[in-house]
Formats: sequence, C-alpha cells, structure tokens
Amino acid sequence: MSTSKASSARSCHQLAIGRGLQGQPKPRQTAETKSAEPVACRRSTIRELTVMAATVSVQQDQRVGQLPEDVRSCYRFFAFYLANGTLCLDLLDGIDYRPALMQFGSTLEQVMAIFSNVLDVDEHGRVTNAGDAEWRAAQYIRRYCDRGYTVEPPFEDWELELP
Repeated sequence: MSTSKASSARSCHQLAIGRGLQGQPKPRQTAETKSAEPVACRRSTIRELTVMAATVSVQQDQRVGQLPEDVRSCYRFFAFYLANGTLCLDLLDGIDYRPALMQFGSTLEQVMAIFSNVLDVDEHGRVTNAGDAEWRAAQYIRRYCDRGYTVEPPFEDWELELP
C-alpha cells in the first residue's frame, strides 16, 4: 500500500473503559462441606488482595474468551462506516455500494472475511492495522461495483479465505 493510501485509510479508535471485578458465586454447602468448628479468619494485606483480584480477573478473562475491547471497537467502527456508506471515501466516494452488499449477502460475507483476515492484533489485544484491513475490504467492494478497477496488490488466497 502506498504512503498516501496508508495515511488516508482510517485507523481504529481505541476506547479505554475500565473493567470492574465480578464476584464469584459461592459454592453451595453440602453436608460434607459444613463444619461444626469455627473457621479461623485473618486479615489480608492490600498487596495480597490485589494479587488475588488480578488472578481472578485473569482467570475470568481466559474462561470467557471474549475478543479484546480494541478488536470489538474496530468491528463496530467498520460496521458503522460500511452501513453508513462512508468506508474509505478516497476509494469509494460516489459509489453507492450498500445495495450491492445486501442483494445476495455473500458479498457482505466476503467483505467481512477480508476485514477479519487482514486485521492484525498484537499480544496485548491491540489492533495494529485497522486502516489496512478497512482498505482491503474497500478494494474488494470497489472491484465488485466497478469491474474496471484493478486491486493493487492483488488479493492473496489467505485474504479471501472464508473461515
């Protein structure tokens, strides 16, 4: 992608919303777990509580398997631009592509697959190339609506793969 195209492609907005700790449900007591003897309690230090809360938070995140917030935000913006007719205006300005995407559904499916396949996420869950993913999806739309348009560089198989 040339420098002018890269700079003109929109980048994904990053949202910073704090996550609160969610309490774990208490295990149900059975006859085996009830104890007649009182349980000794001790006060935990702030450091111990912080470590325990971080451990619970990490365990919950791994168990839920939710997409990172930055990725979800990118999909939300991509869907908004796509539905609003404002995706990559440098490339698609003047082309009303929305009816073409909705006519059969498979075109929209391919556009979403391209966006998903090109989107790159680092080890911290942050998107590193939202503009590139949007641009490649927009190139597919342009080619679909304008058969005279040549996609540069041509799509590779992995970009077009339907997961």
